[in-house]
Amino acid sequence: MKSYLLKKAQADVPVKATCRKYGTGNSTFYQWREKYGGMDTSDIKLRKIEAENHKPKQMLAELGLKSQSQE
Repeated sequence: MKSYLLKKAQADVPVKATCRKYGTGNSTFYQWREKYGGMDTSDIKLRKIEAENHKPKQMLAELGLKSQSQE
């Protein structure tokens, strides 16, 4: 959805009209554009997967530090 809305805005469709049509706030659109602007759909999916993979790695690192401090 993010990439679709961003492409609509690049195609000279007014941002307010696009956001209203798809039920997205203007501020959300601008946050997405700042974060994902210039990326293709595959790039956005890859970034999302990388973020999901980071969470378990972060949890494991925190557990490791916690176990070291208890020793």
